[in-house]
Amino acid sequence: MADKSLREYERKRDFTRTAEPKPKKAASDNERRMFVIQKHDASRLHYDFRLELDGALKSWAVPKGVPFKKGDKRLAVHVEDHPLDYASFEGVIPIGQYGGGTVMVWDTGTWEPLGGEPAHDLREGKLHFRLHGKKIAGEWTLVRIRGDEENQWLLLKSDESIRAVTKKEDDQSILSGRTMQKIAEDRDAEWQSNREEKASSLRAKPAAKKAPAKPRAKSAKLTFIEPMKAKLAEQPPTTGDWIYELKFDGFRALAVKSGDSVEILSRNNKDLARKFSELVEPLKQIDAGTAILDGEIVALDEDGRSSFQLLQAYEMGEEHPPLCYYAFDLLHLDGEELRDLPLSERKAKLQSLLADAPEMIRFSADIVAPPEQLLREVAARGLEGIIGKQ
Repeated sequence: MADKSLREYERKRDFTRTAEPKPKKAASDNERRMFVIQKHDASRLHYDFRLELDGALKSWAVPKGVPFKKGDKRLAVHVEDHPLDYASFEGVIPIGQYGGGTVMVWDTGTWEPLGGEPAHDLREGKLHFRLHGKKIAGEWTLVRIRGDEENQWLLLKSDESIRAVTKKEDDQSILSGRTMQKIAEDRDAEWQSNREEKASSLRAKPAAKKAPAKPRAKSAKLTFIEPMKAKLAEQPPTTGDWIYELKFDGFRALAVKSGDSVEILSRNNKDLARKFSELVEPLKQIDAGTAILDGEIVALDEDGRSSFQLLQAYEMGEEHPPLCYYAFDLLHLDGEELRDLPLSERKAKLQSLLADAPEMIRFSADIVAPPEQLLREVAARGLEGIIGKQ
């Protein structure tokens, strides 16, 4: 099975011209299986997620990286199997060749299946497993998206949330400690394939020659954007591409950051910063020059649920419950208008932006479950409801 699964890998590569490893004999079934995540700056930056199985590395390209929070999901595109020795490859692929760009060993370790026979589970389209890595550890699930595209999967965080890696850790090889730029500059491992990128695809740029980041707008005056309003529905939609989030019982608000200045505006463009002044300083700490976030100001009860009554009592000065700002959309970032991007891309940018934000500033993640099940859960837990978004 391993030899057959690696034919596509070998077909794309010329091993007389490349230092990329050839397939070797598979490890014994009795040995612990390894996994590797390789950060890959090809035509687009992504993370290659690989699991050892049947003598090869089963591989998925994950554009946004592994999810850290329980219930979060990432698109994972199934690609051809790679040989086991590829797990230690770190270096540069010349631009114009298949997969051209810089490759880093981002994390590595061992994995174990949780459930049935893993090869069978993969064929059936759902694999639950536990990773024992150096940067990350815990349970995840790979689920194939039903449809015409057989290579489209989702990578889900199955058990409890884990600490997100810092920006420094994200740009540090677990193998050598180098950054992506240092790997590109050292160029101590280089290979070429026998297949060029498609002419219509974006060409990768060497990490060492990346254009400098655009300067952040420090004091640009941002224009108020009226938030979209939700529409009440008796039943969840039965068609269309929808995601679902928890509905909060608070005040809808835009957080507008321009340099060191922060405004908190109601959906009617009224100032809320004076009422909720303790949110201003945490919002200033968001790592952006300019940004417009759409979210909800909430007061939390003892069980961590949003409570409109507590929020009203806070306004009146009668109570001082924990406040937080749940952000669920990103409309502008560092001079770039984002409203024309798909919601999934905006939320991915928002989640990355808030990865190191103060505790009071939180990302509102979508929840992976059928809406009917979600409605039963929120009712049982005394929550406000769910919001569906296309």
